[in-house]
Amino acid sequence: MGLDIVEFVISVEDAFGIAIPNQVAQNLVTPRAVADYVQSRLAAGNDEVCHSQRAFYMLRAAAVQSLEVPRGRVTPNSKWRALLPGGAFSKKWKRLGKVVGVSDWPASSIPGYTPPPSRTVGATAEYLAQRFPALVKGHGSAWSRREIETVLAGLIQHVLGIASFGWDDRFVEDLRLD
Repeated sequence: MGLDIVEFVISVEDAFGIAIPNQVAQNLVTPRAVADYVQSRLAAGNDEVCHSQRAFYMLRAAAVQSLEVPRGRVTPNSKWRALLPGGAFSKKWKRLGKVVGVSDWPASSIPGYTPPPSRTVGATAEYLAQRFPALVKGHGSAWSRREIETVLAGLIQHVLGIASFGWDDRFVEDLRLD
């Protein structure tokens, strides 16, 4: 398995809160096979939720509770720099990440640049909804096939850089991944 595929498998594990053994991962050669495997590991259901909306509410609650940000100031368009003013932005940002409880919290800044997931509450909510939907939805929650496929399509785009694919395309042969 190439590095791109390994990174993708790890992102799938993080997104859905499941482990994919190496011997299984080697047989997941198409996006449909990945979706089938993920679906077999999760509780099935038709109760679809808006992951971005749930992520926003999670972020708002964390900001209000741990950083004492007034609830009414936290909107999807709110800029984190305005909500967490002062010289300790990086420290407050990291504390927010710990309260939210994700393993891969976005960087607050790179010298001279603020990464998109760190700019606004809405952008951070989208990041969480895409990268950690199981956390946002709630571990043990039921998943519809459409939810699984939506998350996988986003991961294929963001992790692998592939915007257009077929569910039966083979990762190595058709999508040219190593």
